[in-house]
Amino acid sequence: MPASDTALRQTLLEQVAHHCVQHGLTHAVISPGSRSAPLTAAFAANQNIQCQVVYDERSAGYIALGIAQQSGVPTVLICTSGTAALNYAPAVTEAFYQQVPLLILTADRPPEWIDQQDNQAIHQDRLYEPHLQASYSFPADIVHADARWHALRLLDEALARCTQPVPGPVHINVPLREPLYPAANEAAVASSWREADEGSRRQIQRLAARPGLAAESWESLLTQWQAARRKLVVAGLHRPDPSLQAALKALSQRGDVAVIADITANLFPMGTDLIHADALLGTQSETVLDALQPDLIISFGGPITSKYIKQFLRGAQSVAHWRVQPAGPAPDTYQNLTYVLPAEPASFFADLARRIPPAPSAAGYADAWRALEQETTESISHFLDAAPFGEFRACWQVMQRLPAGS
Repeated sequence: MPASDTALRQTLLEQVAHHCVQHGLTHAVISPGSRSAPLTAAFAANQNIQCQVVYDERSAGYIALGIAQQSGVPTVLICTSGTAALNYAPAVTEAFYQQVPLLILTADRPPEWIDQQDNQAIHQDRLYEPHLQASYSFPADIVHADARWHALRLLDEALARCTQPVPGPVHINVPLREPLYPAANEAAVASSWREADEGSRRQIQRLAARPGLAAESWESLLTQWQAARRKLVVAGLHRPDPSLQAALKALSQRGDVAVIADITANLFPMGTDLIHADALLGTQSETVLDALQPDLIISFGGPITSKYIKQFLRGAQSVAHWRVQPAGPAPDTYQNLTYVLPAEPASFFADLARRIPPAPSAAGYADAWRALEQETTESISHFLDAAPFGEFRACWQVMQRLPAGS
């Protein structure tokens, strides 16, 4: 007998989970629900995917965000239809701005039931736009082989868009008709269809190209580097990267270069010894701040949370400002951007260190920052030592007892 639509669909969803594994995905965070049960069953049945059940969708979104931040690999999010999907929006938005890869699979009612007063039937297509790298919808009817091919082709494209050209969240809406579960006696028939269909399926992979700078671009940049006496490297939100830390540490040994980082940059203490830039800049006079103004800014990474760093850099108008990023729109956060450099930060700074001449022996720009860093560190210690027990002192005592390198 032919397999029912439900059995064919369940087999397709099992292929979806299998394709995620082929693309290197290993984690799924699932918020259980009725309409999403076929998706949940398909991913739970795949032994190569670690499934974590989190009932609250808002919490689930942030847990998936954290897993993807740590691993750098897309995490799958699965939820049921209707307003449940809206609760992923805060985490999806964070993932978009932090460039963290997520694959969001939202179960949905069939399209003909939208706006017909059916329970939990809302407009889910493009639900998270504009805070997405891409948005797709699976066909509601998958009996024809072309429809199944279409769904898996969309999945391959979605998985690629999670990481290229810029990492971020991608949404696939999955309309599911009732009955949601195939009959037990249909399993063998659906299995035979799966074997026949998988024989003709190809995984579509997109190979990454490493961005870099042409020789003539380096010539122009090195001319600007030589003309600048005070260079300031500014690190925004970034994943831990030992090679980046090593390149910046070597660069920060020069007397004409200071490296400051946001608290979210994951550079402390290996990438820079200037760890209190926010407090440092927030307590100085205008005269001191003017003396710290750079001739050249080199920025990279995600958003800066420090208000004082942003204010300081927006005051630097007569400067060259290089923004280092592999792809995507370049933000002009400090209103002084002059060059966008398509490169990975770690490789760029390592290449820069090899190309630039030794620093002048009399350069003291970095020393000025370090002197203020020492003063700021001592002021913070004195304040916390004298403070009564409370939030500040409790956090300080915990930090003092953390293992080295935490």
